Amino acid sequence: CNARSEKDGLTPVYYTTSSQNTVYRTGRIDINADAVKWTANGFRLPTEAEWEYAARGGNRSQGFTYSGSNRIGEVAWHAKNSGNSTHTVGQKKANELEIYDMSGNAMAWCWDWADEIRPSANSRDPRGPSKRNSIRRLRGGSFNMPDAQWYRVESRASNTPDSDYDRSAIGFRCVQENTGMAVSPVLIDNTVSQRTPKIDNTTGSGMAAVTGGLFTVGLDIPVTVSSFNMDKYEVTHGLWTEVRNRGLTHGDLDLR
Repeated sequence: CNARSEKDGLTPVYYTTSSQNTVYRTGRIDINADAVKWTANGFRLPTEAEWEYAARGGNRSQGFTYSGSNRIGEVAWHAKNSGNSTHTVGQKKANELEIYDMSGNAMAWCWDWADEIRPSANSRDPRGPSKRNSIRRLRGGSFNMPDAQWYRVESRASNTPDSDYDRSAIGFRCVQENTGMAVSPVLIDNTVSQRTPKIDNTTGSGMAAVTGGLFTVGLDIPVTVSSFNMDKYEVTHGLWTEVRNRGLTHGDLDLR
């Protein structure tokens, strides 16, 4: 996320310590909420609340079970139709916000450290536990999960960032504060981009503008989120590996 921010001349979000003096660039460290510049205009992972709000369709929600449909096969690559593999992003139907693959294909990392507690009722922009808790939230379900419940918009999973779990089943997408600024698409390599569906320019890039609002987290907790932009297309592990390897071939920084 920070590399993409710096490429676009935006203020990075993640720092190595709570002093926020040193931009995080590479290596494995556990970043807590006080090392995050939440008001920066750069890119970051969505909070779990932002992810669920967008998966539900934001202020355009039609109350679907899965992100964009009550029929799982319309919107998701799952265990019964995926052939046990991720697929090119954007092939399934988008949800109400024109965001693709929020259910299935690759489950997505969220910012929040995981615990069993949902946000407090009527809170605004919840960000999960403030301190490290070893595992982070994953949402959306992946191509190899056998039970349809994992693809529902309210379902939660979690794992450690360095887990030996099948990494091909995990991806991510970025969000950004809704500043109205034009930014570059998430996949900047021309060869890779040719395999990615053509994007429209709602925010000047492949991002959807998500108008904030009140919604129900899980099944019964009212929460409000502020407006933000979200990538329309997820980055699967396969796409990230290809982009990273191409960057290393050209002498770019090893961004892990």
